[in-house]
Amino acid sequence: MKLGNLLPPTDAYWATIFFPALLGYLVLLQAAMNRRPLLGSVERLQPSVLNTLIAPDAQLEIIAEGNLWAEGPLWVSDEDSADGGFLLWSDVKKNLIYRWEEGGGLFTIGRSVFLKESGCRPSLPPLASGGETETKDGNSSSDESCSDGICGDDGARCATLREPGSNGLTLEPGSGLVVMCEHGERRVSRLEANGSFTPLATHYQGRRLNSPNDLVFGPGGDLYFTDPPYGLNGLDADPARELESFGVYRVSKEAMEQQVVSSARGSAEVQLVFDGLKRPNGLAFSPDFTHLYVGDSDAEDPHWVVFEMDASTGLVKGKEGARVFADARAYQERDDAGGKTRIGNPDGLKVDEDGNIWATGPGGVLIFSPQGERLGTILTGKKTGNVAFGGKEKSRGGKGMFLYVCANDVVARIPILVRPAPSPPMKRVVEEASRS
Repeated sequence: MKLGNLLPPTDAYWATIFFPALLGYLVLLQAAMNRRPLLGSVERLQPSVLNTLIAPDAQLEIIAEGNLWAEGPLWVSDEDSADGGFLLWSDVKKNLIYRWEEGGGLFTIGRSVFLKESGCRPSLPPLASGGETETKDGNSSSDESCSDGICGDDGARCATLREPGSNGLTLEPGSGLVVMCEHGERRVSRLEANGSFTPLATHYQGRRLNSPNDLVFGPGGDLYFTDPPYGLNGLDADPARELESFGVYRVSKEAMEQQVVSSARGSAEVQLVFDGLKRPNGLAFSPDFTHLYVGDSDAEDPHWVVFEMDASTGLVKGKEGARVFADARAYQERDDAGGKTRIGNPDGLKVDEDGNIWATGPGGVLIFSPQGERLGTILTGKKTGNVAFGGKEKSRGGKGMFLYVCANDVVARIPILVRPAPSPPMKRVVEEASRS
């Protein structure tokens, strides 16, 4: 063998063969790494209408796996971002809020932890009175750091809860701050720019809330939320339960601006909107804010209701203002043995700009017209918790966006051709520099 055969290749070899081959390999590796598994299918009952909402070739792709129970997706817009922002969602059982973004460069940025102890914080007193802001280190500006004799612990309390984490997430109009339902702390709170938490609702008429589940801002900036027992280990029979019913509630914008918290006995800052549902869950307003849709996830009588709202009070127009919008039992298809082939009950929901309702329930995401006609279903094959509009779908001329879907252990998305219902303008959310 000649010595020359053992010498390194020439510069021409590197330039013409090795580097192009390496670049090609990296491109293929990027495509393989970013290729996402698909989930389910789209059932088109009214294709002439549904095809204007979801393109015929659209597919549901998984963007994140490994959740225990994914819930409360929220798209946070950022016009400076190439992809328009990022997605947040709760893992209720892990007590975490995750963040996901598409990113750029060779690989996607993917999932990261946005907030630990998202719904139960052993380092904090579970109940602070006086309407003062609590901080992560357990300090409070109030003289009374805990109420009802319940204070922070060494983590045992959170570890024993079946669903300790946050659930529904939304953005406060104006400030753009994240507002969340906290199962473990049994309250609704706002995550401040400095990483502290301001409770917005903790009690109704002096009695502690069950476990706030989902929330939405209505006209004028008032906050509406549902309060089923899912965060209580014993549900209806839990000894810690204080309220007789599971209600839909309202907190006025004025109360939130004054940082008034409904923790004092006899407080009336939290108003009852309706208490006739067994398991009030997801909720959303119509585009003109005249109607409020709520899902009832009661296993024996699952359905969606719609309330006609009184613009002067922000409350329901009496009992006659409530009606059943759709009965979920009609969509729980059964096999020959009588078992359900489409699992799930009404959970989270959203409304688009045309008034169509995208509601999680039996089979996945059911899409209804404003008149209650079912247009189709995004079939996930999993129990599906909630949805969110957001993002930029670039392959359709920049005009499309995505529907993000939390389905049990995965988060997925599908391109859509419609925009969400309008909401009050919001400032860009602050970065989570101080959050852990």
